[in-house]
Amino acid sequence: MSTKCKINELDFLISYGRKKLATDVDDLALEYVRDCGYLDWANKTTPTGEQLIALMNFTTHQK
Repeated sequence: MSTKCKINELDFLISYGRKKLATDVDDLALEYVRDCGYLDWANKTTPTGEQLIALMNFTTHQK
């Protein structure tokens, strides 16, 4: 997977964390998605995070 794609996944998950926490603080959102298991401690997307991204992309295209 390309680096650009990995960055987009990280941005997507941080954005998701910001929405869930109703905050604009990226560090809090990053900690949230790590605690939920969507990212590991090296900021790599876990299989659970990949499933969330796929689900969110699927529901976006359904609208």
